[in-house]
Amino acid sequence: MRLLIIEDKLNQQEFARKALAGKAELDFLGNYEGFLEKIKIMQETYTLCDRNKHPFQYDGVLSDVFFPTDAHHFKDHCVPAGVGVYVICQKFRIPCVMVTAGHHHGKDYQWIGMTLGKLNHAREPWPLIDGDVSGTFGSPDLDREAPEKDWMRGFNQLVKIINNR
Repeated sequence: MRLLIIEDKLNQQEFARKALAGKAELDFLGNYEGFLEKIKIMQETYTLCDRNKHPFQYDGVLSDVFFPTDAHHFKDHCVPAGVGVYVICQKFRIPCVMVTAGHHHGKDYQWIGMTLGKLNHAREPWPLIDGDVSGTFGSPDLDREAPEKDWMRGFNQLVKIINNR
């Protein structure tokens, strides 16, 4: 299995490497622009292929939620570009799970969880993996970020999505 991981933080990339060692071949990107370039290459050949078999070179994508849009002008400004990755992956039927250090009820993530709740089909595993934070709905604890993302749980959800296709 070959996976694309979109994560801008080097320590989180290392956590992912360790968590997924021996599970899959991993390639890393650190910004949205790099992902769009891979999609552009795929789109150029997409019309030549069977629509159910796209030429994307990965079995699935694990994406951070907040990261820079490019490596030059906005390299220090993180936005919820992972949502864009998820939407594009859905368009092309590419299995995708967002893995975050936050909580889906935290102030920066609540809208994403609500949107996914409206888009997500009952047969599909939940595509947003929280960090290991605890707290009750509305509490400030939900706005903390876990020091390490749960890459293994993200991988397991991605495998479920791949197997459901």
